[in-house]
Formats: sequence, C-alpha cells, structure tokens
Amino acid sequence: MTPDTLVAATLDPTPTALLPAAPVALTSIDSTLIVQPLAALALVGASSQPITDLIPTLDEIDGTIAITNGFVTPNLTTPFGPLTGTYDLVTLTTDLNTTFQAATGTLNLLNGVATGDLAIAGETYAGSFEFAQLVGGFVTTFLKDLDGSVAFDNGKIVVDIPTPLGAIAGTLDFGSGQLVSDLETPFGPLDFAIDFPETAQYDLTVGNLPLTVNFDTGLVTADLVPSVPGPELSLPLSALSGDLAFADGAATLNLETAFGTFDIPFEFADTLGDTLTTFLTGVTGTLSVETGTLNADLVSPLGNFAGSLPAGQFFTDFIATLPTYDGTLTFADGTITANLTTPYGPVNETYDYGQYLDSIATFVDGLDLAIAA
Repeated sequence: MTPDTLVAATLDPTPTALLPAAPVALTSIDSTLIVQPLAALALVGASSQPITDLIPTLDEIDGTIAITNGFVTPNLTTPFGPLTGTYDLVTLTTDLNTTFQAATGTLNLLNGVATGDLAIAGETYAGSFEFAQLVGGFVTTFLKDLDGSVAFDNGKIVVDIPTPLGAIAGTLDFGSGQLVSDLETPFGPLDFAIDFPETAQYDLTVGNLPLTVNFDTGLVTADLVPSVPGPELSLPLSALSGDLAFADGAATLNLETAFGTFDIPFEFADTLGDTLTTFLTGVTGTLSVETGTLNADLVSPLGNFAGSLPAGQFFTDFIATLPTYDGTLTFADGTITANLTTPYGPVNETYDYGQYLDSIATFVDGLDLAIAA
C-alpha cells in the first residue's frame, strides 16, 4: 500500500504514560476479555491453559464449518471441546467490529522497543515489548517453514493467490536492482521498491564458465576468458525465466539463460530476518488506533511515513457481503480446505496453517504486556 492511498493524520507525539499495573504475561490473560462479542461461540469444556500452550494444538481441530446466507454452522472437534450449533455471522462480526471501533491506544516505537497502552472491551492493557526482535524472529521462523516453488518470467514473479476476501494478484520484480511489488490485494494496492544491497551477488560456474549473478545491478555476467582480464558478457535479469524453490530457510534460484540452465542456492530466512530486525530498530514514532482508524507517524531509515487506514470501515463493508458467501471450510491435520462461493469468485484452495503455529506461539510468548483494572 502506497502512502498516497492513505489519509493524512495528525498524531500526538507525546508518549502516553503507562497505567500503574503489575506486569502480567499475555499468555496468562483470558483472551475472551479482548473479544467479548465472540462469547457466543463458547466451547464445551473450554481450556484455561496459557495461550502459548494452546496455539500449537490448533492443528488438532477437525471437522467442517458450513456457511450459508450469513450464518455459520460448525461441527468441529477441538483441543478444548466440541463446537457445534448455528450462529449469525453478521451479528457476531458486527459486535466484534463495534468493540474494535471503541478501542483506543497508542504504541511508541524507539530503539526496537514498543511501549504503550490499549483500552478494549472494558480492559486496559499497558506495557512494552521488543517488537523489532519479535517481528524479525517471527519472519525468520515463518520463512524457514516455507516449502514449495514459484515460477518467474522476464525477471518477474507472477502472484495470483485467491483468498475469501478477494485475490492477491500482480507481480514481484527482481530484475532491475530492486525488489519491486505491483500487487492488488483485498485491502488495496501494495506497491513498494526495496534496493538490493551491493553484497547481493553470487558467483558460480556452469561447465568451465564463471558466472556472477548480481541482484544489485540486475545483471548476470559471464567471464568468457577467465585467464585473461575481460572480455565479459552480461545479460539482464529482466530477460531471464525459471523458478524459485524454498525449503528449510534456504532458496534455490533456477535460471534459464543463454549460457545454460543453472541453480543458485542461497540462505535467505536468517538474512532477511536479521535485516528486518536491524531496520525496525531504526524506526521511531507512534502507532495508534481510535474510532476504528489505524494511524501511523513514523520515521524510518527509508524515510518518513504518516497516514491512516480506516480499518473499521473496511470491516463494515466486508460484513455487508457476508450473506453472499456460501460453502464449507474443512479442517483436518492442520489444514483448511475452502470450497466457497464469494462475491469475488469461487475459492477452492487448501491452506496449511499448522506449519505456522509454533512460530505464532513463539511470537505471542515474547509479548510482555500488563493488564490494569
């Protein structure tokens, strides 16, 4: 999402004083305090175990959820009891949205630490946590769980991911010395350009021919006579096609070139996570929520960013479409299989959510918040 798609916001830069409260780990807080409108979905024999112990067990959910005319009918077995019945999804989500729109709070970011407070559903949460390390660590773990491959053509990865909220579609271009996104999402356009560092180059040999793949310059260079300085032949990455495979935090770039087809393996999960942690440590400013609007006033190593996102209005518009959804969600072995008719077209996909549960639990465990009456 580009800054010009956002509405300018004026934020109070004065740090909000923390409410006097004894620290209580988030993992010991009953999550129903945060989402009281969802109490209608109370589970028989609901567990009181800490959230971080509960999250990894969510891959044990088994059964189906039927969705018809704005109503959901779950028939699930879960780690904390069965979930059955029929519920008015429009009413539930409207109540939840009302709770969100009444929430207020501010986070102040400095040196990788977030400090602030959040008032929601009659409770006030206050405290601080090391957000830069948490986000960087979460991204690293998440990327290490990736397994699969994606094709690219002329230096661009074509993205077309259907979701129940609409498709995420467009391209990711890595052939011009930058990673450039041109994506349309259910939340609006997502456009960014990130320069590759000068160190983003890899040497390899195809047969007896030395090659250098340089993402910073966007070129693949071949040393035609290695024993003699020059001559060299260069091809732009924007002219290449192939695929990119992910496994265990590493990636292998398979390129089809005039010199032949070759693979470039490289570590990316730890590198990207460390880079993100360093970047976020340099971000200062405030994030706030008020009357359903998310506001940001930030200074980062890449420049300043100020704007607002009317999330509450987006949820309101989305709720209005719920009666048009029809189909089923099937849970089994940490996967969700969607067979849905939506306003954006059919969604028939299987999502493996189980592989990310440990990463999410680790992220939540790192939060150190306090609750004040």
